[in-house]
Amino acid sequence: MYKNYLKRIFDFLAAFFGLLLLSPIFLLVMVGLYFANQGKPFFFQARPGLNEKMFKIIKFKTMNDKKDKGRNFLPEITGWAQVNGRNAISWQKKFELDVWYVDLLSFKTD
Repeated sequence: MYKNYLKRIFDFLAAFFGLLLLSPIFLLVMVGLYFANQGKPFFFQARPGLNEKMFKIIKFKTMNDKKDKGRNFLPEITGWAQVNGRNAISWQKKFELDVWYVDLLSFKTD
């Protein structure tokens, strides 16, 4: 009984009241992202769900669409390895760069 009925009701009520409680914060985030992302505060992505049925997930868009003169996306600085090669370097090199950054963490390196 719990698995088939009560859990669904509990999950729905918890999500509903959580959304209600957090909605003022979500509204502030949405307004901030609206201005930061030229009117596009959300990111939509297709994902596989139950029985491999595709559905769209809506997330706050925290990355921008800014491009350089060559129409390439500008990197957002998220870590030392991303700044120095991202997908063009091996996992080993990424680990080495991130460890270097952690070991030499300072205002200057930031």
